[in-house]
Amino acid sequence: MYLYFDNNAINIFPLGLLILIGIIFLFWRKKQEKAFLLILFAFGLYILFVLRVTLFPIPLYSSLPTIEFPYSPRNLNLLPLNFDECRILRHCLFGSIANVYLTIPFGFGIYFLIRSKKKFFLWISLFIGLFIEITQLVISLLLGFPYRVIDINDVIFNAFGVLIGYILFRLFVWGYFALSKKWRSLKTGVYQYLFDVVNDARTKQED
Repeated sequence: MYLYFDNNAINIFPLGLLILIGIIFLFWRKKQEKAFLLILFAFGLYILFVLRVTLFPIPLYSSLPTIEFPYSPRNLNLLPLNFDECRILRHCLFGSIANVYLTIPFGFGIYFLIRSKKKFFLWISLFIGLFIEITQLVISLLLGFPYRVIDINDVIFNAFGVLIGYILFRLFVWGYFALSKKWRSLKTGVYQYLFDVVNDARTKQED
């Protein structure tokens, strides 16, 4: 959620894009598969989008005449599922749904890059939202004013999004493996990397 300021702000999206391209180049030099590089690039763009939506731009200063700091209940909520400061229910509902949608791609896509067991997704689902909110708080403390609203509800809905994404990934694994039995081409060539990910996910599920 936003608190509104003037146009003086820090925006590092172009720098982030250059860093992402540099990372892709390093993996390319290490002879990583093209499918991995493509997925890494797409996931990297998604991460940059999440950072852009949740953390940037960072205002250099506030043009508001008065700033409530330390945080007041208007811009800090540590009570789960508390919407007392919600003046327009429609806006709060939209924000909650948006926080779920924001992290669904993370839950779905992270396994293509980091192959981990189920416990990893339980921890990472909480970590994502906590990282965003704590980072917003730290930046606000450094700036001397709250440039975003810190809300535990965002952490909860971000976690739901990651878990929904992981469920969708498990459905993808089931569907892809079933189709690969009928079409062997899904196990070779450009699809080899996808099949390896799917097969690894099935193996870890059975362990």
